[in-house]
Amino acid sequence: MYKNYISTFLYRHWFNLFSRL
Repeated sequence: MYKNYISTFLYRHWFNLFSRL
């Protein structure tokens, strides 16, 4: 559960970075 939360957070962070590009 905790690991899943981190994975989702990282995924969203990467998605935002790519969106900015």
